[in-house]
Amino acid sequence: MANILVCGAFPGTRNLGVNALGTAFISAYRELRPDDNIYLQTLDGKICPIELPGEDVPIEVIGVSIRPSKNFFRRDTTIRVRLESGFRLGNKFSEIFRKIDIVVDVAGGDSFTDLYGTGRFDMVNAVKDLCLKYGKKYICLPQTYGPFTSEEVELRAKRYVQESLCSWARDDQSYKVLLDLAGEKDDLKYRNGVDMAFLLPVKNAEEKVDTTIVNALQDKAGVIGINISGLIYNSPEDAKNRYKFLCDYQSLILDFVKRVLDETSFTVLLVPHVLADPSSVESDFAACQDVISKLGSNKRILVQSPCLDECESKWLISQCKWFMGTRMHATIAGLSTCTPTCTVSYSDKAYGVFDSCGLADQVFDPRVNTSDNILSLLMDSLSSRDSVSGMLSKNIPQVVLRARTQILDIAAIIEKV
Repeated sequence: MANILVCGAFPGTRNLGVNALGTAFISAYRELRPDDNIYLQTLDGKICPIELPGEDVPIEVIGVSIRPSKNFFRRDTTIRVRLESGFRLGNKFSEIFRKIDIVVDVAGGDSFTDLYGTGRFDMVNAVKDLCLKYGKKYICLPQTYGPFTSEEVELRAKRYVQESLCSWARDDQSYKVLLDLAGEKDDLKYRNGVDMAFLLPVKNAEEKVDTTIVNALQDKAGVIGINISGLIYNSPEDAKNRYKFLCDYQSLILDFVKRVLDETSFTVLLVPHVLADPSSVESDFAACQDVISKLGSNKRILVQSPCLDECESKWLISQCKWFMGTRMHATIAGLSTCTPTCTVSYSDKAYGVFDSCGLADQVFDPRVNTSDNILSLLMDSLSSRDSVSGMLSKNIPQVVLRARTQILDIAAIIEKV
């Protein structure tokens, strides 16, 4: 029996994609090794039981707060855990860390980079520093590596990878970066896998979804789903400048919804996936509400309220006839359930995910396409949804098999620790 600490998939972040990574790994791993003690890193100052969503019953783990901070007055900060793990001073957070046999870390899926600042890189790697200090083994779960803008950060990244017991990438492109960091090709230590969210359980949410949405899903006209990224919709000029968009994302969304309403009989369902406070620029729900305010009330435009967990949201997306998302894990919910899915995405990680499913041509990048180009591509994707569905039916079983096999391999490695 092993004591495992799962890091970098903090529960309660309101980002269903980050939640999906932790829930998917823990649910799949628990099936293989039900007797292991699983601890999940939190940032709330507590040690307490946590229930993660599952298909039928919740998944129980112990949440343990280990906060990346130099605040010496909080006993759960990494500086206190570091000092008191060495001197055994009775800190309950340090006591749990001392008995951990292995740490598995996913770094939020895409935060093993300084693209979002060195502070975020420091945060997701703080527990690795603890492991290196006290000689604890750790595994880097399937994730994206890089890019790096700082030579100093890249040197640190190389050390984290090279000192790991095993490191996994989640697509071909990131695997190349992983091998560059590793400095060698060791097929046992450095692995190429797929995103763990392909294993996320699906939980029927019919009782939580608004009646008008349930009725629309049952109507023969059908529903198409759209996930809008609040980050780039709510601040379109900043998105254009920061990411060098050729496309006006906000106008694209509005024009596409209008064309669907004018040219098809579908109902449009807007599905938020980052459930930040509506006052936050990150809020997908705020973006959905803005679409309604700009297009006016229409019974064929529906918005899902931000009340679903990651497993329930996956179920809702799976009920759509076609799905377009910008948040990557919203699109994985569609892909993994063989729902015809495309993405308007400025992130290279989305290309890797879609390419692994045989759908690289369903990635529409606003950095290299104008609004008119992407609008045309979206309408073409909607029209060709049957062929996309066929491609997914052919390829997704193999992707899911790869996802399950990598968890089997990780469990086998842990068993030997």
